[in-house]
Amino acid sequence: MLNLKHGLLVLCLTILASCSAQKTLPDIPPSPSSCPIVSACTLSPVLLKNHLDIVNALLTTENDWADCAAQIDAIVECQLRDQVRTNEQTE
Repeated sequence: MLNLKHGLLVLCLTILASCSAQKTLPDIPPSPSSCPIVSACTLSPVLLKNHLDIVNALLTTENDWADCAAQIDAIVECQLRDQVRTNEQTE
């Protein structure tokens, strides 16, 4: 039984010795971006009372999705321009 206690004591000391303070990573400042801030895309509320309302709701929803897609496209283009500028500066 004495050997078991010594074995457990050695194991515990070995485990404790391997513990150390958590290493922190250096703070990396965010890269400045000229791109617009992303905002959530929303769909306009619709109230359906008749068949014409369904057609109008479809057109409204399609316009909302087109606005959202245009916003995303603008952000992607801006990010690509920023990437090109960054690459040119590092060369």
